Amino acid sequence: MSFSRFFPETPHGRIIVDIEGQKMSLVVPKGTVAVWNGKRFTGPQKVVQNIE
Repeated sequence: MSFSRFFPETPHGRIIVDIEGQKMSLVVPKGTVAVWNGKRFTGPQKVVQNIE
């Protein structure tokens, strides 16, 4: 199973969530904050982790 979500454009770029199997990839552009599963991710960063 694969899932990709492109959130609306922010002034700094798009937040992108991609889930494939048990792997989640989150891309957060600079100047943007994403909250996933109760955790805050401040950009710029790309997070790849296993999901349960």
